Amino acid sequence: MREKEIRSWRAPEFWLVVVMLLVLTALVFIVLWMPFDSSETGVSTMPTPEKLKTEDLETEDLLKYNEDLLEYNKSIFEYNKDLLEYRKTILTVIVTAFGAWVGAGAAYFFSRENVRETAESMLKMREPTPREILLKTPIREIPPREIRWTVKVTDTLEGVLEKLKAVPTYWFIPVVDDKGRLDTVIEEEAVWRFVDKESENKTPYEEIKKKKISDMLAYLDMEKKLKKKVIDKFVSVTMDESAGHANELMQKKDCSVAIVVNEKGKPTHFLTTGDVREVLLRVG
Repeated sequence: MREKEIRSWRAPEFWLVVVMLLVLTALVFIVLWMPFDSSETGVSTMPTPEKLKTEDLETEDLLKYNEDLLEYNKSIFEYNKDLLEYRKTILTVIVTAFGAWVGAGAAYFFSRENVRETAESMLKMREPTPREILLKTPIREIPPREIRWTVKVTDTLEGVLEKLKAVPTYWFIPVVDDKGRLDTVIEEEAVWRFVDKESENKTPYEEIKKKKISDMLAYLDMEKKLKKKVIDKFVSVTMDESAGHANELMQKKDCSVAIVVNEKGKPTHFLTTGDVREVLLRVG
């Protein structure tokens, strides 16, 4: 309701009506109070014979003076009558023109408001699309899956290899810093590529397991093409963001996992494009 009130007084139609009313007021003031030169209407000045000043006025002169005075008053009456008629005509034209102007502006404004209200009502009646539902669905309502395993760059590959073998569903590895904040995400493929590379270099498997995550990251820095495919292929989101927003971020970055972090930047949950598709199937 507040938004509609602000929109109404900011609308151009509102200010157009205000300007029209101000102009109308100014024109009415000009017409009613503008002085007119009576000399152009044939009205003479009031007769004042010289003998009247000496109080020695004869009967004929007095009659003549009275006739002149009567004629003067008659001309004044006619002048005022014509002036009022003139002002009446001008005001009629002004009020009629402004009435039509205001009426046209009001008709346009209310017709546009009716169209807008009708459109809004139709949008409310229309069933929301799956994308609109996703944009209104918080990630916490999906719900996302919990992250129960993270590593640091100082950790050895032995623990990583054991975890990947024990839990085949783990296909990415969240890497955190010393404070537990999310640093990057490495896909499982990077681990096996690094192991294969070390095996080709005749490195014993026991030695490979003792290598650190930082060694694997150094290897990926040299393999630019591989690095683009297996590292940083994620987006970071929060629980309060919508599933639709997370899905759009994943599409833009061409990745399939979104890591949910808390207010301290620590990874807590994750969701994938597959989770989003399941939501779409449910709402569809």
